Amino acid sequence: MKLRKGVIAKEREGDLILLGTGRAAKFWRLNGTAKTMILQLLEGSTVTEVADRIAADNSTDPSVVETDIEKLIAALMNAGLVKP
Repeated sequence: MKLRKGVIAKEREGDLILLGTGRAAKFWRLNGTAKTMILQLLEGSTVTEVADRIAADNSTDPSVVETDIEKLIAALMNAGLVKP
């Protein structure tokens, strides 16, 4: 996954801000867990790898985390902020 051209990512107060610029300007503020998901994906980790790490840290079922990650990716793609 990559940020689309013109999208700026900034960390602020423990959250991650994604700001699209230009005509299709969008603003998303991601909490700590979503921030971790997105930053790891942007660094090249797979959805499964990220889900396994987060699930282990939070004693959660990896398949539930993986579903949450997929939903987050879909929402960010629909907002025009990221691409595969």
